[in-house]
Amino acid sequence: LGASGLTKAQRGRRRVLRSVVEAGFVELITLPFIGDKDLDVLGISGDDTRHATVKLANPLDDTRPYLRTTLLPGLFHAVTTNMSRSQ
Repeated sequence: LGASGLTKAQRGRRRVLRSVVEAGFVELITLPFIGDKDLDVLGISGDDTRHATVKLANPLDDTRPYLRTTLLPGLFHAVTTNMSRSQ
């Protein structure tokens, strides 16, 4: 442990995180749910393994009843939402 009480690995992680933030990156947290059309909109073919979704027994939203198999639909939804709010 160093003088700050952090291990060398912890100090390294903090340096990396600080650099990423200073470069303008932010953390984006999206819900892990997708709907029927989310993968089709991306042009992902029906035989692609990303179409092998798991349907939830009790989804929060009936339009997104599946667990995502890719991050892209959530990221595009966040971009669309932020752009509509001029952010």
